[in-house]
Amino acid sequence: MKKYARILLLLLAFAVIFAACDSGNTETHSETTVSETFAETTTETSATEAANKGENMIDAQRYPKISCVGDSITYGAWAADRETGSYPARLQAKLGDEFTVENFGFGGSSYVETEINYKPYMKSTQYAESLAFNPDIVIIMLGTNDTHSWAETKPQFKEAVRTMVKSYAALESEPVIYLCSPLCRYDNPTHNATISGEIRPILEEVAEEEGCTYVNLYSKTVGKAYCFYDKLHPNDTGYEYLSELIYDMLSGKY
Repeated sequence: MKKYARILLLLLAFAVIFAACDSGNTETHSETTVSETFAETTTETSATEAANKGENMIDAQRYPKISCVGDSITYGAWAADRETGSYPARLQAKLGDEFTVENFGFGGSSYVETEINYKPYMKSTQYAESLAFNPDIVIIMLGTNDTHSWAETKPQFKEAVRTMVKSYAALESEPVIYLCSPLCRYDNPTHNATISGEIRPILEEVAEEEGCTYVNLYSKTVGKAYCFYDKLHPNDTGYEYLSELIYDMLSGKY
């Protein structure tokens, strides 16, 4: 009898151990399921994050309204016909009628107001109109004219850029913002060096800090002197090239 009692006790002990192990496995499975569910709910990314990763923003259902913000280069100075030849007009033609691309270029404008740069973009009618447009995408291309008084401009430059970016980010439409560097300048080596060595890094820093997309158009226009009418403003070839760069930027190919 004692022998059978020992066997019975052993069987009961194994039964208890097995039940405990099975309970542990059930808990582990439950934890895995919760983890997998959480992962599935966090796979979606914001439009800005998608843009920063270089994903395709050419979607007329989500991003139909595009504001092109900038100086005379955005405006289309020296294009044979700026109504059709500026980069925003050419971008509109590439995107098609499902999109509305608005040109808010303001010739001679800058980020910072100085005695020389007396046309700061944020005091312009074009700036107010670009906000009122409530865009889904904003393309900012300024800084070329800020080189004209850089010693005075530099201390204020980063915060001026940040202020502008934040003003668009605060819009109800929550637009995707592309912060572009100025183009390469072939008219003035000193001003060109300022763009390359000082303005570009600041713009990149602001873009990273404010969560928008930095676009290095400077490097894409180095060695492209033939694209410029007066070594500063693009010619028709240059505006076509610029519209292609912007289109590639939006499509994620850049």
